[in-house]
Amino acid sequence: MISLNPSSPLNLILFLGGMAGIGVGAAHVLPWSIIPDAIEWDEFQTGERHEGMFYSLITLMQKVASSIAIPLTAVFLEVTRYAPNAPQQSQSALLGIRLLIGPIPAVFLIVGIVFALRYPLNREEFSRILGELKVRRAQESA
Repeated sequence: MISLNPSSPLNLILFLGGMAGIGVGAAHVLPWSIIPDAIEWDEFQTGERHEGMFYSLITLMQKVASSIAIPLTAVFLEVTRYAPNAPQQSQSALLGIRLLIGPIPAVFLIVGIVFALRYPLNREEFSRILGELKVRRAQESA
């Protein structure tokens, strides 16, 4: 099912909306919550802190992704014969809109989940790294 329609049950609409909210919310929050761990890991590996580089690189990548995704969306809508401000859209335009707000973002979220599952740090490893960094910092300040 690519889309819902006016006869879809309200419970289904609310459920799918809630699930979409959780998925999209996680997609926006998780990358930012991983950055501090990556900064500590980088310090553990290199002996230096590069917070500014990490945050600026993430911000740059978001801007690059947006500068690619927005024009591609416009091209996709044009290919599906979307007519701006038209009182009614063609079936191909409606399909294009449905694809853009459903399956296509879902595929990207799934790819993101696969990358997140392959994230090398777990709680125990991160705690070990923090402990070793604490020892290093104490030795450097002494």
